[in-house]
Amino acid sequence: MSFPVVEDGTGSIPTVPALTVDADGRISAGLAMTLLNVFRSIVKAMNGRLSLGGGLTGHRAGNLDGQYIDFLTPAVADTEFIVPHGLNRVPIGYQVVRRDAAAVVYDSSVGSWSPDLLYLKCDTSSTTIKLLVW
Repeated sequence: MSFPVVEDGTGSIPTVPALTVDADGRISAGLAMTLLNVFRSIVKAMNGRLSLGGGLTGHRAGNLDGQYIDFLTPAVADTEFIVPHGLNRVPIGYQVVRRDAAAVVYDSSVGSWSPDLLYLKCDTSSTTIKLLVW
């Protein structure tokens, strides 16, 4: 089971449009203005406005190669649970961004982490957590 990353553009730098040139190797005034606007938006996004995105589950974490995941931990504390993700690579780590109880989430079966699954444990039962997986 995989959890695909949702690309909604929140906090991301826009994609540069395809460049077309005329027979003399020049671009049109309209394309030049489009490129100028793209570059302006890149400067605006980079100058003190790097974003971690909107925080919605499954969505990319803004400018990071990470993903937000909402999860309900098992009903029994300290039980391993599997978190599907859509990074398409083995995660480097995670951060608990929010939780609805005084809970500690910790690694489990790190050797089994995969390009689509992460194994964790939580010291409390039935805790709703929001993870940032990267």
